[in-house]
Amino acid sequence: MASELQPHSVLSVDTTSGFKYATHYQNPSDKNKPYILFVHGFPSSAYDWRQQIPHFASQGYGIIAPDTLGYGDSSKPLDPGDYTLKAIADSIIEVVDKVAGQNSKVLGVGHDWGSAVLSRLAQFHPDRFLSYAFLAGGFSAGGAFDLDAVNAMTKKMLGFSALGYWKFFNEDDAGDVIDSHQGSFTDLLYPEDSAKWKTHVGPVGSTRPWVEANTRGPRAPYITEDEFAIHDKIFHPDNGGYTPALNYYRATVRGLNAPDEPKIAPENKTTSLPTIFIGGLDDPLIIVPAAYGATKAFASEAKIENVKAGHWLHLERPEEVNEILDRFFKEVLRSTED
Repeated sequence: MASELQPHSVLSVDTTSGFKYATHYQNPSDKNKPYILFVHGFPSSAYDWRQQIPHFASQGYGIIAPDTLGYGDSSKPLDPGDYTLKAIADSIIEVVDKVAGQNSKVLGVGHDWGSAVLSRLAQFHPDRFLSYAFLAGGFSAGGAFDLDAVNAMTKKMLGFSALGYWKFFNEDDAGDVIDSHQGSFTDLLYPEDSAKWKTHVGPVGSTRPWVEANTRGPRAPYITEDEFAIHDKIFHPDNGGYTPALNYYRATVRGLNAPDEPKIAPENKTTSLPTIFIGGLDDPLIIVPAAYGATKAFASEAKIENVKAGHWLHLERPEEVNEILDRFFKEVLRSTED
């Protein structure tokens, strides 16, 4: 959560949605550097950017890293209808206004669901950005989402369905099941061997049995025990558990984002702003060429970079990811000077 990041600078922003967004922030130490907006995914918080924030703050950039809705110290409503991506994007712009000032422009970075939120930020608030960086998940165009069709397609392409866990996450008691077996779920999310997702996350009907049996397994070596302890603290049932965060999946599967799609201005369905996709070559559930294609359809000049890592590439290979973002941001800033 935002309060776990150091130095401890946390702002609580009450948005017009009625929800509070806790946000870690640091002002730029170089007046010529903009703010970077970091948008995390599932199941994370602003703490997920712990390997990026010190690096970029030391280079003079400002930092805005909110706990998005349902996470960390931010509000945790239980109604999936509160988790539409446009509404969350609108609230994050209010956070940017509070930290960086109205009409400020930021460098946007998203990972996983953060990439989906960044996609909506790009389509509804393009005037507030200098560039977009999508990690793991590429640009998401939205539109109708048929979970069964996606699972059938990925099973044909990969030999296993990729989003079977989404069906589990949409079951009413999924949050309670996970909260009751938090260690098992954490082991599965951050495994020593990411290939485990091919058998226990992607396939339909595979995740719930793993968790309910309280199955344990070796964890990823790039996350320390202290970091795992903080992760478990963030998602402890006393802090709201996992149910609120599952609502991102529920809102999408239940078509709750659909009413906002016609509101996207035609000129915002593509962009000429600098854009980059950074993919993890060992990510078992992301079809990297498809993510390339979606991002290129949005930004025809988008840069594509690959990292030899799994889904959590910014944690597994932080130096490499930071170096890629370093180069990209410098190019963006040079282009604004021309």
